[in-house]
Amino acid sequence: MRLTNKEVIVFCNKVGTLLQSGYEIDKSLYMLKNQFSKKINKITSQIIDNINSGKSISESFKQINIFSNFFISMLTCGETKGNLDDVLFEISNHYIDKENIKTKFITSLLYPTILFISLLISINFLLFFIVPSYENMFLGSEVEISLITKSIINLSIFVRNNYFYIFLGFILFFISVFLVIKSKSYIKSYILFKIPMVNKLFINTKIINFANVFSSLIKSGVNIMDSINLSSEVLDDDFLKERLNLSINSIKEGNSLRYSFEKAQIFPKIFLDMIDIGERSGKLECSLNFIINLYKDELNATLERFSKYMEPTLIFINSIFVILFLLSMTTPIYDSINLI
Repeated sequence: MRLTNKEVIVFCNKVGTLLQSGYEIDKSLYMLKNQFSKKINKITSQIIDNINSGKSISESFKQINIFSNFFISMLTCGETKGNLDDVLFEISNHYIDKENIKTKFITSLLYPTILFISLLISINFLLFFIVPSYENMFLGSEVEISLITKSIINLSIFVRNNYFYIFLGFILFFISVFLVIKSKSYIKSYILFKIPMVNKLFINTKIINFANVFSSLIKSGVNIMDSINLSSEVLDDDFLKERLNLSINSIKEGNSLRYSFEKAQIFPKIFLDMIDIGERSGKLECSLNFIINLYKDELNATLERFSKYMEPTLIFINSIFVILFLLSMTTPIYDSINLI
């Protein structure tokens, strides 16, 4: 059982608000017990039981195996420092940022996806319903048809005869793509890291998540080494974890943050420069916040450009296919008229 980002956001905000109002954690959880979904109510009851049995707050949350290491580490720091309400709001902000990035991706891909589906529908409509009527006309005539016309007719025959297998192939393809995207595969991340343009989206997203967690942990009092370790785990990516392990080992050897992050060979120069400035000035948290805002703006601009270019590209492809179809189907008709 896992909580969605939105469920974590609501949970942290409600509990944080009551803690800020002066209520104890067990009292806050008890008051909110029936205000969540059944799933969260069950989790809340388990946390209350753990706290009442004498366990610490962080241990009570950890024992139910629902919350991430990042969540538990932040909670431990908040419990130790006595600012649990602030920490819960910080966790909430982290998940709000994650949800916003996810929403931006979905929004930027929505219209191109609709256009792509429309393109497939229009092509299939032509191949299934329009081409067959011309096919019968041309096959019964003595008019010589062009290579493009023959190709479209043959494509139509092939699609109509094998539509079940083609449809099944599309379904399997999209399921495979979805599973690969959702996986933590090393190969998947390595490929995404190497594809031009896609790698920029991939890296920018990961940098925002990494810097967000890193900043939150440092702000909550977690030491740099543990912060980097936990930040790499939150990325949930085997390829990036392997690269960041090089940085962690370098820091253990006493090297600077800039030099150590540079060894990972995944971070852009501006990221490394800002980390260097933050380390030298003692204001690493400020540098990380600058990095977060910078890459959020860059990610937004990249997604806008992607959507801007994809829409006319798909419309152009659709137009080309329709024009080719009209030319290939109408030219033989005019030729047959001229023969009369």
